[in-house]
Amino acid sequence: MLSYCRSDVDILRRCCMVFREQFMEIANVDPFRYVTIASACMATYRSGHIQDNSIAMVPIHGYSHGKQFSPDAIRWLDYISFTEKLKILHSLNGKGERKIGGNFVDGYCEENKTVYQYQGCFFHGCT
Repeated sequence: MLSYCRSDVDILRRCCMVFREQFMEIANVDPFRYVTIASACMATYRSGHIQDNSIAMVPIHGYSHGKQFSPDAIRWLDYISFTEKLKILHSLNGKGERKIGGNFVDGYCEENKTVYQYQGCFFHGCT
């Protein structure tokens, strides 16, 4: 039984490698980078068959946030909030970014009326 199982696994391994090599040769896409064969096929379609500006592609993280924010800024604001024991409002914890003087700021603490800005808009592309 053990010999049969080992042989079965070896056959499956070889078949998978041949499948991968052929898929990559034909489509220039590694199917093992995707969870399903459907997603590998969609990657093949996107990389080799869609003409530029012919179909809308939804961004990886969707359209949920109208304004961009930096994950590094969020981590930094959460760190400052934790270490200083303050409630700092930012784009992911409640009401979103605060608008001060016509500009959105990364973080704002109502307790001490302080604005927290991480590297600015040039750094994380909000403008």
